[in-house]
Amino acid sequence: MIQIPLDEKLGLWTLELKRLYELQQAVQKQYIPYSTASEKICRNFSITKHMFFETLFFLKEMGFIELSCGHGIRLKYEIRDNVLLPFDYEGD
Repeated sequence: MIQIPLDEKLGLWTLELKRLYELQQAVQKQYIPYSTASEKICRNFSITKHMFFETLFFLKEMGFIELSCGHGIRLKYEIRDNVLLPFDYEGD
């Protein structure tokens, strides 16, 4: 996965990645429960739960998240200095 600067307007999916990261920081757990994530994202973007899960599957296919039936959403990235970085990133 590559570094993605989030201050550029790349699309709604980058905003969703930001919101999911903010939510994980608030929840302070490895997995974000689906109910918590859907409440935040659906209200923030005014979308249905069906559309929310479609975006989750898109983000999963792109390699940004993992989905677990029993646990929820696990992020495979972090945000530092408004740049999205994979967890295995070794900064300068």
